[in-house]
Amino acid sequence: MHGLNNNNEKRNKWAWTNDLIKSNSNLIVIVVAALLIELTTGVIYYNSQDIIERTTIQVMERENNALYLSIRNKLAEVEVVLNNMSWIVTDDLLQPDSLFRTSYQITENNPMILGSCVACIPNLFPDRGYWFEPYAVRKPDGTIEMKQLGSPSHDYTKSEFFTVPITTGKSHWCEPYMDNVGANTHITTYCVPVKNGKGEFVAVVEADFALSWLEEIINEDKIYPSNERFLITGHYNLLAGEDNALFRRVLEYVKIDKDKNGYEAIEDENGRKKLVFFTPVGGKTDWILLNVLDESDVFGKLRRIR
Repeated sequence: MHGLNNNNEKRNKWAWTNDLIKSNSNLIVIVVAALLIELTTGVIYYNSQDIIERTTIQVMERENNALYLSIRNKLAEVEVVLNNMSWIVTDDLLQPDSLFRTSYQITENNPMILGSCVACIPNLFPDRGYWFEPYAVRKPDGTIEMKQLGSPSHDYTKSEFFTVPITTGKSHWCEPYMDNVGANTHITTYCVPVKNGKGEFVAVVEADFALSWLEEIINEDKIYPSNERFLITGHYNLLAGEDNALFRRVLEYVKIDKDKNGYEAIEDENGRKKLVFFTPVGGKTDWILLNVLDESDVFGKLRRIR
């Protein structure tokens, strides 16, 4: 009797459940359909996000490569010029006045060069004094002015552009600095050591670049509104771009990344997500090109659609 009652109770529950399903069949269909739509939408959303991310990486890598090649090609032109001129300077060492002409020609024939000089070791020409540094600089009106910069107040023999090539015997790109004597602006310098007929390093021929010239290159043709670019040296000194909180934040991550090449997602000082792409300029430089954009520029529309 007890077993019969249990069976009846089970039949009653099943009948109640069956009636409930029949009476709410439309609602159940709607709920199931909604769940399927949500699932499908989620799959589409994350697939779309993945496609956008991969496309953005490709676009930014191409953009970085274009900028890198633009910078690299300009620098290579100057490197070739100065490397060739170092041989001419060797021949001109017998006539110190000819070093003025060499500096003038380098500056005149290369519009991207702001100034150029031949800096000699102390007392190379005793009749010209302890310091002898013929320098040519391009003035704002386009004319070229000649100067002899070496003096007790301007001991170029302690400057990076002189000490590194003379010591190492190799060409060198300098860290950015303020030139208050010759170019009178912030510059970077490419310098090449010069040998005399005995094979001794006795001078340095160099070319100065205004950092504003690099600034123009890295700010060309930006794709995204939030896009910020920076050009730094291997010692993390800023060559071009704005020295702001974002730059200092990005620099923290670049210092950690040993490859100095690739793509990184970071957060800025306000917690906003940023995408950072960095590419080494290469050649004779240790420079690194940084391209930064706000993640909302990439995924903002997709998230609004969701």
